[in-house]
Amino acid sequence: MFCVAAAGADSHGNGVFLGINELLEQSSQPLIYAVLTGDIVNSSSLDPMVLKDILQLLSNGAERFSEGYPGSVVGKLDTYGGDGWQLLMSNAGLSIRAALFLRAVVRSYNNPRIDTRIAIACGTVNEYTLVPERISQSTGEAFTESGRALKNMDKQHRMIILHGEDFVQSGFSYSVTSLLDELVRQWTSNQAATISLALLGKKQEDIADIINKSQPTVNKLLQRASWRGIEGFLEEREYRYQRL
Repeated sequence: MFCVAAAGADSHGNGVFLGINELLEQSSQPLIYAVLTGDIVNSSSLDPMVLKDILQLLSNGAERFSEGYPGSVVGKLDTYGGDGWQLLMSNAGLSIRAALFLRAVVRSYNNPRIDTRIAIACGTVNEYTLVPERISQSTGEAFTESGRALKNMDKQHRMIILHGEDFVQSGFSYSVTSLLDELVRQWTSNQAATISLALLGKKQEDIADIINKSQPTVNKLLQRASWRGIEGFLEEREYRYQRL
């Protein structure tokens, strides 16, 4: 079982979200989603208002990602348990980009100790239980495995990707996520804010206008955040998913 995209396009080539029934009619195979389950690192040591701000940043960030990649997200990012959150993606091929984006959003908060752990699982969901406004109340194998992976994640890691019928992390996925995790941990708040815009597909000139910095400064921030390598990996991976 592989992660596949579930976004379509209208007659003008614009990305649109296809309803569950439409998607099932177009494919004889089960629709594969990606579920991102996360929590805030060391949330108990944070001021309650800071924690509230971080969760709001994640919620707003998910909306921005959905606007940047129409049809990629089902419903809204849901928060639960005080410091937990969950996001359902219909375009599973963009799940790692979304995870990195959400971590960048959190890392852009001006506090180097603040971060979020994320467990990604690709699989089926029970369409009859989907509640777009409260995603965490939905059920299915992707929800179960994502939640379990976050619960079992060791303290050395903050990101994991599970896929395949047996929901295991391959050696390659383990190596990639470990490397990405180390890169993310090194981001400064300025680098994280800059790379979050790059993850939305913004060009350097546009990023410079948004954050009110020069294009050379933006380029330097992206270089120091290892953007070229991250971008290359994401483009190659997303191309492969489009080919499935």
